[in-house]
Amino acid sequence: MEILAERAKVASTEPLGNKVDEGAVGLSEKDVCILALIDGLPAMEVGVMERWLDPTADLLNSVGNEGSKGRIRERFWDVLSGELDVERAEVAVRWWTSAGGRDKVLLGLGEGKGVEGIRAML
Repeated sequence: MEILAERAKVASTEPLGNKVDEGAVGLSEKDVCILALIDGLPAMEVGVMERWLDPTADLLNSVGNEGSKGRIRERFWDVLSGELDVERAEVAVRWWTSAGGRDKVLLGLGEGKGVEGIRAML
């Protein structure tokens, strides 16, 4: 996950064009990296998933294209609201409601430490 997050920070923001499947048309390499991180959240150990929520939201907020940001935001919500088991969903609800997750994802608020924050915890 850390390698993917690092790649997202330096990846191209140019649309991938028709070199990808239909679902990714219009997205950049950076967008796809962030979506891969989001898709990995349900497979993470609970504590690891909890630590990756803020950095993932920070990466979402670094996306400049509003259309892409909306697509990524929607996928983040889909994963948090419907693809987690009970234990992970409890962590996600707490993060969303009490730890500023909603404000970070929907409003782009909050200062996060991103991937550097994850490294500091390891």
